[in-house]
Amino acid sequence: MDKVTHFTESLQQDEMITIQPQDSDEIFLVPRALLIQASEYFQKALKGHYAETERRVLRLPGCDTPTLQLFLYWLYRRTLPCFGEAQSILYVKHGAKSDIALKAAIDHQIKLFRLWGFAEAYLLPRLQNETMECLCDFLMFHRLQPAAAHVTFEVSGRDLLAHFCVKQAANDWRSSYYDEDDLTLLGGIPGFMSMMLNSIEDSFVEDQQIAVALEGSTRRFSISKALLCSASDYLRKALDGGFKETSEKVLHLPGCDEQTLRLFLYYITKLDIPDFGAIFEEFPKPASREDAKIRAAEFQTALVQLWSFGDAYLMPKLPNLAMIGLINLVKKCPVTVEAAKIAFQVTKDGPLRDFFVWEAIYDYEMRELSPTELDEFGAVPGFVPEIFEHMHKVVEIDSAYCSELIPSQSSRHDGFLVKEA
Repeated sequence: MDKVTHFTESLQQDEMITIQPQDSDEIFLVPRALLIQASEYFQKALKGHYAETERRVLRLPGCDTPTLQLFLYWLYRRTLPCFGEAQSILYVKHGAKSDIALKAAIDHQIKLFRLWGFAEAYLLPRLQNETMECLCDFLMFHRLQPAAAHVTFEVSGRDLLAHFCVKQAANDWRSSYYDEDDLTLLGGIPGFMSMMLNSIEDSFVEDQQIAVALEGSTRRFSISKALLCSASDYLRKALDGGFKETSEKVLHLPGCDEQTLRLFLYYITKLDIPDFGAIFEEFPKPASREDAKIRAAEFQTALVQLWSFGDAYLMPKLPNLAMIGLINLVKKCPVTVEAAKIAFQVTKDGPLRDFFVWEAIYDYEMRELSPTELDEFGAVPGFVPEIFEHMHKVVEIDSAYCSELIPSQSSRHDGFLVKEA
């Protein structure tokens, strides 16, 4: 209680300190006691034999007006404003890709980067940590802006903040948030490439091998932890967090068979999947229509299971690659009821079901499915309700209209992809 009494007495006898940012003649008046209790730097500057002690003026080199305003907001309220909420409101009001929303996203991130640098320079570790939490919350729903990332390599304490920036950029790239121009801007930031290479090197220098256990199999696969963590936030949290997998160094993947795991390994090393359509055509021509259906079912089922795996373990790019693979494959062969059954088993709704509904309709209209084969699709649990759900799109459908809707003919497959950004 003595500390409480001493602090409140200091407020009663307190004097105001004038603070001036580097970029403005504007001044801010702040109680001396608040500044002293906030930081050891301010304590020495305002209690010692510094010029600030006599003049009652505190100048803060490297601190601009927005940074000082945020610091004072935090100093009085011990919290920071919710930048993510403000950004989301702009997205709703003006659109995520509008100039207004983009400018605000850059501005919000720059303010937080500079605030972190300010807190590091003036010995405010609590403010540093709260700023980092605010940054993480913001970047959970909004990508790192290359124009803002430049600031992280300018502020003090650059190693830690720049390392965070590089890791966030890598996460955003895996989520397909960046185009080629964005990556060029990131690569042009002085120091970005060396920090990125150091981060990659560190992750592999400290790497471990993780045993991957598959459902219903006694066999285990040994895979680099760094590769697994780079593929998915889910896997990273499972292997770096407080999960069972962290201590046992065993990763259990329910619902994943050996073929799906091998395709996943191909993906994390090549960032792509095999061209199933091309492989399908390379095989010798089947002896019968039934043999062709068996081969088509095998290929389509592999892609359906890969789509489901990517969806379950939070890798949106992987389901999209699998979907594009399916779209290209059904240009070579009709959809199969075997693959449709699995698609309807592993999903309750969404683009995978939509794909099989539309493709079955198209193949029937094109006489590639017989009435008996279409009946087999109708027996798949959930298939008929999906037809009813989309009935308004298929009433009085003809070949010309169908060619505008069906992805195998129109190549307009966006409607069957999951959202990555």
